[in-house]
Amino acid sequence: MRMLAKFWDLKCCFKKLEAMGNYAPLTELASAVLYARGYEDLPSARGFLDAGNRPLFDPFLLDDMDQAVDTIREAIRDGKKIFVYGDYDVDGITATYVVYDYLRSVGARCDWRVPDRVQNGYGMSQAVLDDMKAQGAQLIITVDNGITAAAEVDYAASIGLDVVITDHHECPTGEGARLPAARAVVNPMRPDGRMEFPRLAGVGVAFKLVSALSGDQEGMFARYGDLVAVGTVADVMELKGENRALVSRGLEILDQTQNKGLSALLEASGARSKRISTATINFILAPRINAAGRISKADVALELLLAENWDVARARADELCDLNFRRQAEENELLEKVEAMLQAEGFVPERDKAIVLWGDDWCGGITGIVCSRLMGAYGVPVILMTIEDGVVKGSGRSLEGFNLYEALASMSDLLERYGGHALAAGLTMKPENLPAFKERFLAYAEKVFEEVDVRPVLAIDAEVRARSLSVENIEGLLALEPYGFTWPVPVFAMFGVRILEVTPVCMRKHLRLTVEKCGVSLTAMLFRVTPEEFDLKAMDVCDIAFTLDVNVFRGEKQISLVLQDIRASESVGKNGVALFNRFAAGEALCRCEITSLRPQREDFVAVWHYLLKHMSGKPFRTGFGEMGLALRRFEKRDITAGKLLTVLSVFAETGLLQFEVTPDYRIVVQSLDRERKTKVKLEESPLMKKLDRE
Repeated sequence: MRMLAKFWDLKCCFKKLEAMGNYAPLTELASAVLYARGYEDLPSARGFLDAGNRPLFDPFLLDDMDQAVDTIREAIRDGKKIFVYGDYDVDGITATYVVYDYLRSVGARCDWRVPDRVQNGYGMSQAVLDDMKAQGAQLIITVDNGITAAAEVDYAASIGLDVVITDHHECPTGEGARLPAARAVVNPMRPDGRMEFPRLAGVGVAFKLVSALSGDQEGMFARYGDLVAVGTVADVMELKGENRALVSRGLEILDQTQNKGLSALLEASGARSKRISTATINFILAPRINAAGRISKADVALELLLAENWDVARARADELCDLNFRRQAEENELLEKVEAMLQAEGFVPERDKAIVLWGDDWCGGITGIVCSRLMGAYGVPVILMTIEDGVVKGSGRSLEGFNLYEALASMSDLLERYGGHALAAGLTMKPENLPAFKERFLAYAEKVFEEVDVRPVLAIDAEVRARSLSVENIEGLLALEPYGFTWPVPVFAMFGVRILEVTPVCMRKHLRLTVEKCGVSLTAMLFRVTPEEFDLKAMDVCDIAFTLDVNVFRGEKQISLVLQDIRASESVGKNGVALFNRFAAGEALCRCEITSLRPQREDFVAVWHYLLKHMSGKPFRTGFGEMGLALRRFEKRDITAGKLLTVLSVFAETGLLQFEVTPDYRIVVQSLDRERKTKVKLEESPLMKKLDRE
């Protein structure tokens, strides 16, 4: 994928960290992360670190838990047929397993049902209720869904079905909104709730239910803690409050899991021999479990967890791995289609503010993933839609500063249904509304980008020195785990790093860089960037942002840097401006310095073409290094920062544009004279004449 220019939000520079010192017994890097994230003294740091060891809260603090327990116990006692109704994602699958496995272990007459993403969609429906009723259902227990199913619960009652709802999603609001009239509605997000920290996952609520039913919360966690951790991390829940304890302790159980299905999946994916962490869930387990619901039947994933012998467990694990390979292939195929469509439309990332595309029979289970990849590559909101059987269904992803839900709400007259939140949403509409929807969405995005500074932000915990990157220091970051949503893997930065070597790896899909800073040579990986997409070259000076790990190769521990971003060093702009200012002040420069300021005709043409292509109606903001790399890529010109400043200054002298350089060495082009008809003799500008005299 292309590299996207991001705004670097650096929390802490190394001078401040050196003045702070370490939080004993934590290492330098771990102390730096805690300090950068607001834990500015040892007591507050210890308070955070101890959160993972706090006692779990009483499940009966959840509203309606006593009614839920009474209803379910009564159904078990009376021999009623119970159906556990879940969802097709990881959270829904694990929640279904926890409740169903517990019920069958206590002798309940029970079954489970997970909806089909294409045929049923999310949540309950009358058709699904009719089907479960036909199979003898008398009580339905929902997990990870149901809080918005007021009409469906009314229908269930009309056909003689009792319903207990367990969910964790936002409760309905607005005119006419109400909670479902179920026998019990267990949801920590209820507005009348008593939870200090309500943001449990669906599987977290399911765990609280079986804890209340059994009266043995610690025993239930020993039995299901691994599944609770998997579902909580996969559903991108905040790793605060009780979630931190659930995941921290759950990972320990996952490392020694007794669930044959999970164990087989770890083995089949090659993760069994590696350290178990939230990354194991995010990058290995969750994609494979999710693959079933995305491109096949989610039943396969639940059958994996329910497997009682190794043959079945390994067969289902292999099947999920195969489905994940298929998902990756279909994802890449769709991405290529969309990239080709963007190229055909003449899409320019620095100018165009949104992507809205659709196609026939695209796999609805992967459009959201492709949206995320495109949004990450181009830094604009993305909506992709598929047309199936005369119905348009779509997914959207956005970035901070552009509220996707509000955007859809503003054009709800064109939509049949929509839902989600600021950064992710789903929608359906009639095919005839597609052109109008695209036009209005693009116009809405253009307006938002004019009013708000919407750009991707990379949060960086701290600037570090090369000498701080020791194995001991990096391993010390383990004390801050688990990482996840709201507590991400630490990102560090180094500035003024020189590239020594760029090596393509894995069939040119990724890059391995050798870089040097203060005499220390380091190896850094840059994933999903090909040599053709990489604009820097050996001997360029750059700034790097990265995460850290320690790998073991042939018994030796080696430091691993994984680049989150790389850019031409900001010192390039600072040095270029300083040189230009020396010249402007009349200071005598050597011949090589004059050469680095004196542009050729081709340089003027390249900069003008680039600005014409990328400027819209609002000021154009960029950095010297950023624009220099863009000119290298798109205009095939290597233009130094000093030379670029000369070009812009000459354009300004001749009235072709207005620009300024900000105190932090950013370029802001306020206006561009696109309509100039008369030819401008740039070589006759005062600045060019002065350069030619030197």
